[in-house]
Amino acid sequence: MSVLHRLLEAAELDRLRVSGMGVGVPGPIHRETGVVGAPLPGRPWSHVHAAEELGRALGLPPSCRFPLP
Repeated sequence: MSVLHRLLEAAELDRLRVSGMGVGVPGPIHRETGVVGAPLPGRPWSHVHAAEELGRALGLPPSCRFPLP
C-alpha cells in the first residue's frame, strides 16, 4: 500500500472525496508541461511529470497549477 493510500486511510477519507492535493518537489517545474526539472542529475524526480504520477498513484485525474505567474 502506498504512502498516499495509508494517509487517506488514516484520515478515514474516501479517495473520491479528495478534490485536491498539494505537493512540493525538489526542483523547478516547467509551467506548460508540469515536468520536474533536474537541479541535481540522477534524482528520482528529475524529468518526471509529477501531477500524472501522483494522479496515477491515487487513481484520480492529474492537474498541475501554480498559485502565481
